[in-house]
Amino acid sequence: MRSSGVTGAALVVLVLLTALCASTTSAVVAGADVSWLPRDEDAGAVYLSHGEPHDLIDLMVENNLTLVRLRLWHTPSEPSHGLPATLDLAERAANSGCEIMLDIHYSDTWADPAHQTKPSAWDGIPFEALVDSVYAYTNAVVRSFRDRGVPLAYVQVGNEISPGMLWDEGRVGGAWDTPQQWAQLCELLSAGAAAARDSLPPGERPEVVIHVDNGANNGLGRWFYDNLAAGGVDYDVIGVSFYPWWHGTMAELDSNLRDLSSRYGKPVMVVEAAYPWTLGWCDNTHNPIGMPEHLHDGYEATPEGQATYLADLLALVEAVPGGRGVVYWEPAHVCIDGGPGSSWENLAFFDFGSAALPSLAFAKMHATSVDAGSEVAHLHAEPNPFNETTALSCTAPGGGDTLSFNIYSVAGRLVRAIVAEEQRGGVASGTWDGLDSDGHPVAAGVYFCVVGSGRRRETIRLILLK
Repeated sequence: MRSSGVTGAALVVLVLLTALCASTTSAVVAGADVSWLPRDEDAGAVYLSHGEPHDLIDLMVENNLTLVRLRLWHTPSEPSHGLPATLDLAERAANSGCEIMLDIHYSDTWADPAHQTKPSAWDGIPFEALVDSVYAYTNAVVRSFRDRGVPLAYVQVGNEISPGMLWDEGRVGGAWDTPQQWAQLCELLSAGAAAARDSLPPGERPEVVIHVDNGANNGLGRWFYDNLAAGGVDYDVIGVSFYPWWHGTMAELDSNLRDLSSRYGKPVMVVEAAYPWTLGWCDNTHNPIGMPEHLHDGYEATPEGQATYLADLLALVEAVPGGRGVVYWEPAHVCIDGGPGSSWENLAFFDFGSAALPSLAFAKMHATSVDAGSEVAHLHAEPNPFNETTALSCTAPGGGDTLSFNIYSVAGRLVRAIVAEEQRGGVASGTWDGLDSDGHPVAAGVYFCVVGSGRRRETIRLILLK
């Protein structure tokens, strides 16, 4: 828990930052995959905010979570992942003001790095017929959304397909890492991408996302997307998953996203993310996450730790050139008395009593902006994010005012005041080494740098990685 001792000066700055946040729309989008929502609601799930039940999607929108991602299976054994149920939920979300990302698994069940099983309806057909089936199915699905009046912002052609999809014809890697297999995967992906676009006129077409599983693994990313480039696959957005217990650190994610965005000239997006608010369990369903070693350094398994982790993650993606946003995976999959059980309840946005946690507002937490009326201009930090030091600079106002780079925590606590080292040519500069005013290292996370004199202020967000 953070200290509650906020000085008067820090409180003033916190009020300033809050006002700045309220007037700014973030350049990135935040959202959630809530595909299990209808099933959980049917089982009795209730979502509480301030002690009162609320519609889950309305709560999301109120907290700036305005993208809903929905997974679609071809012919599932249960209805919640089929096309009719997905259309119903998409329409509900769109009517609440959300954009829709459709995640087509091209399977009758889960598709992920360990499972990419073809729909049973496509078993045994020749490869050419499989390509035609991908096109016809994708085209029909997107037209179904069009006919329902539900616009699609994004269509994922496959889910976590670093080992390919529609095994074995579209399988790659290992024994399948051959030119022939890559050619076949690229043909399947091109068919799906073309079908998603052909369903709609140019101004209404969704962006096509190609999604791999490990967003922190640059070797994987280059290997996969290099092969797609060689195969001429036409897509719009690079999507990755990032779960630190499986994939790595935020620093590795940052490095990889920056490289992929630059190398391929594509926007990048974390389309699956999660973090625990507790290591405890609520029901007897096995939870995959629940050990101390599952945590990222600097972030505890507490409601505050979960919220801060996600605010920092969104800030990290926003700082990447071409960073598009973050989608949380199943924040509403809560523990329900007498329900089907949840393996994800300790990663939800609601506690074991279904009360909203601070993480529901992570998209609001990360926001900040520049005061457009400031006479201090061009406040800059390089590098940012950083893990050792960052060089601070800004154009200083005239009049000989002494400037200070004031570093604040997200709670409004003054961490460090750095007097400008020099003012040459109208530029003030300083360096922050990640230490507080007592010389102690601070935790990884988001901080605010406020610089100015009197009413002349400018604010930027700093991201410290460790």
